[in-house]
Amino acid sequence: MGVAERLAEVERATPPERDRLVDLLRTAALLVVIAGHWLIAVVLVIDGEVVGDHLLALLPATQWLTWALQVMPLFFLVGGRVNGAGWERARAAGQPAAAWILARTTRLVRPVLPLVGVWAVLTPVLVRTGLAPDLLQLGTRAVLMPLWFLAVYLGVVLLVPVTWAAHRRAPWTSFGVLLVAAVVVDVLRRLGVPGVGWTNFAWVWLAIHQLGYLWHDHRLPTDRRSAGGLVILGLLGLLLLTELLGYPRSMVGVPGELATNNTPPTVALLVLTGVQLGVVLLAADRLRRVLARPAVWAPVALLGRRALPLFLWHQSAMMLVIAGTVLPGWWPATTQVDATWWLQRPLWFVLLGAVLAGLTALAAQLERLWGPGRVVDDAVAGVPHPGRVVAGVLSVVAGLGWVTLTGLYDPGRTPAMAVGPLLLLLAATVTLGLLPRAVHHHRPPQRA
Repeated sequence: MGVAERLAEVERATPPERDRLVDLLRTAALLVVIAGHWLIAVVLVIDGEVVGDHLLALLPATQWLTWALQVMPLFFLVGGRVNGAGWERARAAGQPAAAWILARTTRLVRPVLPLVGVWAVLTPVLVRTGLAPDLLQLGTRAVLMPLWFLAVYLGVVLLVPVTWAAHRRAPWTSFGVLLVAAVVVDVLRRLGVPGVGWTNFAWVWLAIHQLGYLWHDHRLPTDRRSAGGLVILGLLGLLLLTELLGYPRSMVGVPGELATNNTPPTVALLVLTGVQLGVVLLAADRLRRVLARPAVWAPVALLGRRALPLFLWHQSAMMLVIAGTVLPGWWPATTQVDATWWLQRPLWFVLLGAVLAGLTALAAQLERLWGPGRVVDDAVAGVPHPGRVVAGVLSVVAGLGWVTLTGLYDPGRTPAMAVGPLLLLLAATVTLGLLPRAVHHHRPPQRA
């Protein structure tokens, strides 16, 4: 098939009512995160020893870059817009909440299963090869680090029927309550109240998602003056928080710094969301006109289909490249972040991109072999049991969050493998009906 035919095919397959801007923003957000992670990971060779470091810690001036590279708020903002529209359509069609949540969860969880499965099998093999335990521990934590985002986002999706109902009753109040809760938690955290800061994983991300509902309902001012004012006020707010009120300048965690803006999240991310929303509103009309061109839209649409697997596997690609080029001494070594290191970045990105493309192609094959899952409850009616769906989603959230915090391997733990989160994720695949096709129990045909 020629390029023109392929462009025409993608154009024909796109529904006229589809908001192409949403696809662009969602895909771009994940790709920016990938590029940011690849950029800030520094691997040096000092006195013959491979040393891992962090660009934001080595060069504190680069922390300003995170105001552009921390785009997870944009993803949750777009998620609110998309989930609001999707839940509205589901209600209009009479689709039960459990069925809608299951469909959303399945699309997000299925690409995770090959990633966790491959590393769960590979980790014991690497242990037997004699790889340094601390290096293996660091590597298994790094490759599964992207899963924190899915853990939080799935929890937000589970609450959509509740948060949308609150939005329908009081659009701005429902957002304001979450905003105030995030501010109060930040104050209590700075006063030294232990543990309270972690609740902002709910208040901050739910508030951003609720802002996406307001965007979907066209309740946000979209004129250029209002959008530009939002950008300016947001930037001033960030300067106030970081330069006068003691919030970290970086919007992501920096090794060695006690306070962070993302683990747990702070109101700084909410203010950053305002900046990003203002930029999007300023550029929206122009971007939509550009995306109407088939030559521009087709790459966005095709890349968007694989954006989540690319995001999930990008840390694995980096670990494999480090193991295959830096550790054996094949990559030109540097002892510091100097001009040579920066000049190597384009080649480094090309190499990582090639490996990532191969990994995601393999992951796609594993997904096909896995086969479509289904919930076995209420098989005749085709309606999943609500309790089963809630239990399954909560198991996924807990399992992903747990494995993100602990990694798959810890030599100081007994057992060294992270059995708990793996069992939780296995239970979730059973509960949500995501087991491989061959494992599902098929009822024998009933006689007439």
